[in-house]
Amino acid sequence: MVEDGLDGQRPTWRLTVSVARAGLRQRGRALFSGRTLARGARGIDSVLDGWWPSVATANILAFLPATVGAAAPGSRAWQVTAALDALVAVMALIGLAVLAEGAVAFPAFRRFLRAGGWATIRWRVAWAAGVTVVASGALTGLVLWSRSQTFAQQTISAAYFGWVTLTTVALIGALRLWTSAAGATAGQLDLSPRERTAEAVLGVLTSNWTFVMVSANGLLIAAAQASVPLLAIPVAGLAAAAVRARMQMRRVLGRAGRPRRGSGPGRHVYRGG
Repeated sequence: MVEDGLDGQRPTWRLTVSVARAGLRQRGRALFSGRTLARGARGIDSVLDGWWPSVATANILAFLPATVGAAAPGSRAWQVTAALDALVAVMALIGLAVLAEGAVAFPAFRRFLRAGGWATIRWRVAWAAGVTVVASGALTGLVLWSRSQTFAQQTISAAYFGWVTLTTVALIGALRLWTSAAGATAGQLDLSPRERTAEAVLGVLTSNWTFVMVSANGLLIAAAQASVPLLAIPVAGLAAAAVRARMQMRRVLGRAGRPRRGSGPGRHVYRGG
């Protein structure tokens, strides 16, 4: 259209600047629109909700004996104990959320098994169980090893850190295999819209409590090393977890309460997250 209006002549600098400004403004609107930001947030969430919980949990468990062993003696003992109790409490909350997800899906899972669904997931479960046995043995050996050495001895022991690495990899493998098995099973379950919404809400809690768990571990490290500056990292993590949980929860509950097109007056069909 611009070329037709020029009738073969070169565009003026004002026209060039106007076209460039209009193009940049349009691209800016597309970039910062709510839909684009929502897609970007979901993309980030998919990454964080994928490997992030497994990697974070595995690293915390594998390095926890060394972290506690590095605790500064004396007046900081109560702070280390409080931070450790907070970490254990958050892990318990994550475990309860996972159990609640299983309880919500149990009726559909039972129907799935009765329909012969076990044959489709048995190898996933078998691999996950086998790697879990290996990871549990490695973690038990790591705890016993940590009790037999001081923290100073552990820091110069290549064998100890090699065992920590092995334990971390085994724990990540076990957690990811169980997550994969659960995801493959959930995709075949016949859940009602309310059950899917409940699963989505519990999933948001589990994911963001992982951030809280990492922050609690940061508080433990700061208390163990008697370092005040290190407190800034877990505090920032707690703030980020709160903001992320609020955004995700609003998105999940908004989808759940939105009626589908074509539903009759007064009748709302809830859409699961």
